[in-house]
Amino acid sequence: MPSLHELPVEIIYQILDHIDQVTILLSIRNVCIRLNTITDQYRRYQTLTTLNLSYKRIGNREVQRIVNALQLNKTLTALYLQGNNIDSQGIQDLANVLICNKTLTTLNLEANGIGPHETHYLANMLQQNKTLTTLYLNNNRIGDQGIQYLANALQYNKTLTTMDLQGNQIGDQGIQHLANSLQQNKVLTRLDLRHNQIAHQGAQHLGDALRKNNTLTTLYLSNNRIDHQGAQYLAYGLQQNETLTTLDLQCNQIRDQGVEYLANVVQENKTLTTLYLQNNHICHQGVQYLADALQQNKTLTILGLQNNQIGDNGADNLANALKKNKTLIALYLNNNQITDRGGHYLAYGLQKNNVLYFFA
Repeated sequence: MPSLHELPVEIIYQILDHIDQVTILLSIRNVCIRLNTITDQYRRYQTLTTLNLSYKRIGNREVQRIVNALQLNKTLTALYLQGNNIDSQGIQDLANVLICNKTLTTLNLEANGIGPHETHYLANMLQQNKTLTTLYLNNNRIGDQGIQYLANALQYNKTLTTMDLQGNQIGDQGIQHLANSLQQNKVLTRLDLRHNQIAHQGAQHLGDALRKNNTLTTLYLSNNRIDHQGAQYLAYGLQQNETLTTLDLQCNQIRDQGVEYLANVVQENKTLTTLYLQNNHICHQGVQYLADALQQNKTLTILGLQNNQIGDNGADNLANALKKNKTLIALYLNNNQITDRGGHYLAYGLQKNNVLYFFA
């Protein structure tokens, strides 16, 4: 029986046609030099750009196969490894191989039990890697110490545009390190910090960063502890910021006082297009501030106010704003204690508005 060294290339291609791409990448590719050469020319291998091994319970052996494949592969651009509880050695090996990798642009390590120690490996990689643009580290255990490592890396990294850090037990101290880096970083555009432990002091650090940062366009801060004082600090930062287009502040107990600070900014801001304020204990007075701002604002297109307590009076205020506003295209008002009377107010306001196309 002929060996791999003797089989015609056409026969090997036929064999490869019956093997899944993951097996080709992780097992076939490193058998021998001849098979490597043939595999490199195989069309299905050449078109393999995404490897999804999410929630596969992969162990150390599988991680090492991935590392070996990444050393030579020149097609893979996205690697999804979330939910695998990869151990510290596995994270270190992945980080080391990505230092020199020149093709991977997206890496997802969500829910892998990554702590500060493992984050240090990834931060060292980010200081040297020149291709990774998107990094998902949500739902790990990075904490304030780990975020300090990442913050230091962001001062040197020139390619990362998206970083997801939601659900990582990050508090005000960690945010201070991150905010200091944002004042110098020139490439990050999307930052997700949802479901952490950021209070008003952390918001103050972020507000200071927004005053100087001119690249960040999207900032997610929902489900933190920012409150009205933190909203004031963020509003102060937005007064001088000219790049942020999306701000998510859901579930932060901002209340009417915090909304007043934000509304003052919205009135003059020329870049913010999306503002989410759901679940913030906002009543009709807070909506009055927003309504006044909307009559003058010329850029906001999406406003989320679900699950507050704006009532019929708040609906009346918004209806008056809708008569004059020419840019808002989506307004979300579900679960706001609005009765039929408030509905009539809004219906009349919508009759005078020919821009809004999504109303809920």
